[in-house]
Amino acid sequence: MSIISELKERGIEAALVTRDGKVKEQSDRFDEAAVVLSTNIVNRTAVIFEHIKDSLEEIVIETASRKIILVPLGKEFLIAFVKTEQEKKIVREVIGANVR
Repeated sequence: MSIISELKERGIEAALVTRDGKVKEQSDRFDEAAVVLSTNIVNRTAVIFEHIKDSLEEIVIETASRKIILVPLGKEFLIAFVKTEQEKKIVREVIGANVR
Protein backbone atom coordinates (compact mmCIF):
# COMPACT_ATOMS: atom_id res chain seq x y z
CA MET A 1 0.00 0.00 0.00
CA SER A 2 1.33 3.45 -0.87
CA ILE A 3 1.89 6.23 1.65
CA ILE A 4 -0.96 8.22 0.10
CA SER A 5 -3.38 5.27 0.18
CA GLU A 6 -2.54 4.54 3.80
CA LEU A 7 -3.02 8.17 4.84
CA LYS A 8 -6.31 8.38 2.91
CA GLU A 9 -7.48 5.22 4.67
CA ARG A 10 -6.82 7.03 7.96
CA GLY A 11 -8.75 10.13 6.84
CA ILE A 12 -5.76 12.35 6.06
CA GLU A 13 -5.57 14.34 2.81
CA ALA A 14 -2.17 13.99 1.18
CA ALA A 15 -0.29 14.17 -2.11
CA LEU A 16 3.08 13.01 -3.38
CA VAL A 17 4.63 15.69 -5.58
CA THR A 18 7.84 15.75 -7.63
CA ARG A 19 10.33 18.56 -7.06
CA ASP A 20 9.25 20.12 -10.37
CA GLY A 21 5.65 20.36 -9.16
CA LYS A 22 3.98 17.39 -10.83
CA VAL A 23 1.47 15.51 -8.69
CA LYS A 24 2.48 11.86 -8.70
CA GLU A 25 -0.33 10.61 -6.45
CA GLN A 26 -3.03 12.30 -4.37
CA SER A 27 -5.83 11.29 -2.05
CA ASP A 28 -8.15 14.12 -3.11
CA ARG A 29 -7.90 16.66 -5.89
CA PHE A 30 -5.41 19.27 -4.75
CA ASP A 31 -5.68 22.86 -5.87
CA GLU A 32 -2.85 23.67 -8.29
CA ALA A 33 -1.96 26.78 -6.27
CA ALA A 34 -1.36 24.64 -3.17
CA VAL A 35 0.93 22.33 -5.14
CA VAL A 36 2.90 25.21 -6.71
CA LEU A 37 3.30 27.00 -3.37
CA SER A 38 4.37 23.79 -1.62
CA THR A 39 6.88 22.99 -4.37
CA ASN A 40 8.44 26.45 -4.08
CA ILE A 41 8.63 26.26 -0.29
CA VAL A 42 10.25 22.81 -0.26
CA ASN A 43 12.74 23.56 -3.03
CA ARG A 44 13.84 26.93 -1.67
CA THR A 45 14.10 25.69 1.91
CA ALA A 46 16.10 22.63 0.81
CA VAL A 47 18.60 24.94 -0.93
CA ILE A 48 18.98 27.01 2.24
CA PHE A 49 19.54 23.92 4.39
CA GLU A 50 22.02 22.53 1.86
CA HIS A 51 23.92 25.83 1.99
CA ILE A 52 24.22 25.65 5.78
CA LYS A 53 25.14 21.95 5.56
CA ASP A 54 22.07 20.66 7.32
CA SER A 55 19.13 18.60 6.13
CA LEU A 56 15.48 19.42 5.91
CA GLU A 57 13.30 16.95 7.82
CA GLU A 58 9.89 18.60 7.52
CA ILE A 59 8.17 21.96 7.22
CA VAL A 60 4.97 22.63 9.14
CA ILE A 61 2.71 25.55 8.29
CA GLU A 62 0.01 26.16 10.87
CA THR A 63 -3.27 27.84 10.05
CA ALA A 64 -6.23 28.47 12.33
CA SER A 65 -7.88 25.16 11.50
CA ARG A 66 -5.16 22.79 10.31
CA LYS A 67 -1.48 22.13 9.72
CA ILE A 68 0.15 21.62 6.36
CA ILE A 69 3.09 19.23 6.60
CA LEU A 70 5.71 19.16 3.84
CA VAL A 71 8.16 16.26 4.01
CA PRO A 72 11.00 15.84 1.48
CA LEU A 73 11.33 12.22 0.28
CA GLY A 74 14.29 12.18 -2.10
CA LYS A 75 13.24 13.67 -5.43
CA GLU A 76 9.64 13.97 -4.24
CA PHE A 77 7.87 15.38 -1.25
CA LEU A 78 4.71 14.67 0.67
CA ILE A 79 2.05 17.28 1.38
CA ALA A 80 -0.34 16.32 4.17
CA PHE A 81 -3.18 18.31 5.70
CA VAL A 82 -3.86 17.45 9.34
CA LYS A 83 -6.16 18.87 12.00
CA THR A 84 -4.73 17.36 15.20
CA GLU A 85 -1.39 16.44 16.72
CA GLN A 86 -2.53 12.81 16.60
CA GLU A 87 -2.94 13.04 12.81
CA LYS A 88 0.51 14.63 12.55
CA LYS A 89 1.90 11.69 14.52
CA ILE A 90 0.13 9.26 12.14
CA VAL A 91 1.75 10.98 9.14
CA ARG A 92 5.19 10.55 10.71
CA GLU A 93 4.49 6.88 11.53
CA VAL A 94 3.25 6.10 8.00
CA ILE A 95 6.25 7.83 6.41
CA GLY A 96 8.63 6.00 8.75
CA ALA A 97 7.06 2.63 7.99
CA ASN A 98 7.14 3.18 4.22
CA VAL A 99 10.55 4.80 3.84
CA ARG A 100 12.57 2.24 5.80
